[in-house]
Amino acid sequence: MAAGVELRVPLADATLVDRLSSYPADRRLATGKAMLVEAVPELSRWAGAPKRGFDFPSQPWLSGTQGDFLPAVPPVPEELDLRSWYRRWSLMALDHWLAEHLDCRLTPAGHA
Repeated sequence: MAAGVELRVPLADATLVDRLSSYPADRRLATGKAMLVEAVPELSRWAGAPKRGFDFPSQPWLSGTQGDFLPAVPPVPEELDLRSWYRRWSLMALDHWLAEHLDCRLTPAGHA
C-alpha cells in the first residue's frame, strides 16, 4: 500500500475537472460529495451508498472448477481447512513462487 496509487476514475475526467476548477478552493476542498453530485447529478444515487469491498477475481474461479488456466492446489495435510478460497489461492501462489525462485514445491509434512 505504501507504493500504491489509487485513481478515482470520475475525477480523472477532463470535462469534470474543468467544470469543478471554477469553484472556489474552500468549496473544492470541503468534505463530502455535494459538489461532485452538483456537477454530475447522476451520481446522487451512489453518493450516500456505503463502501463495499472488491471481489477478487480468483474468488469465483476458486469457488468452482479451476479450469486449465490455474495450477492445482498443492497437496496439504488433511487437517488444513481449505474451504476459504483465499487459503487455496495463497497456497497456489506460494507453491508457484517456490517453484519459480527456489526450484522446489510444497509437500505435506512427512512427504518428500
